Amino acid sequence: MNYKTTKIEIPKTGNLLLWVSGGLDSALGLYTIAKHIKQNKLKNKIVVATWKRDAGDNPKKGKPAKDWNITHAKKVMAWVEKELKLTKTQKFEHIIVDTPPKDGLRIDDNQWQKVFDDNKKKYKLKECYGFVTKNPAKSVMIEHDLFTDDRPAYRDGAKRYHPEKPFQNHDKAWVARCFESEGLMKGLFPLTRSCEGQADKTKNFTKPCKKCWWCREKYWAFKQY
Repeated sequence: MNYKTTKIEIPKTGNLLLWVSGGLDSALGLYTIAKHIKQNKLKNKIVVATWKRDAGDNPKKGKPAKDWNITHAKKVMAWVEKELKLTKTQKFEHIIVDTPPKDGLRIDDNQWQKVFDDNKKKYKLKECYGFVTKNPAKSVMIEHDLFTDDRPAYRDGAKRYHPEKPFQNHDKAWVARCFESEGLMKGLFPLTRSCEGQADKTKNFTKPCKKCWWCREKYWAFKQY
């Protein structure tokens, strides 16, 4: 499968595990692959996996955790299913996974692999995809106040190829162009969430904080939060 300038290898047989967080990148990935399968009448089925946020991911004691991953992933899934008119057998399975212990926001690669391995037999999985994108160029980050300690530094780097990470050589501006060209701004865009702000900055996770690195990256690319 070739999507614009990006190659996404779809196996001829077996089902696909797609990591969907409720953010823009994975929403585009889910829509793109599901649309390709539908249009080409392929037999692959999609299983969606979403990390559940840490139980203590809220600085206010006794308040609910930041669970927007699940909330927005479900919204994205439902919209894609309706937009593509998926049949009952084509609709997505959804695996919700407890977030493992970690340092910072990044989850170790072996934890992602473990989820795939644990579910491979049950769902007849053949391939797995995540939709992390690269950071903007350093000059762009400096110009737009994005080159900070909060940026996900592991997204820096030169051209690389990994079949399970098809968007890793594209930045958020590319994602914005894809949303525009696919006509996704009115229907899919409002259902996503990029903000990593805590409860006290987001009206208990109901609004973007407009201050975190991810909000600012989104604004740089889309000119809106």
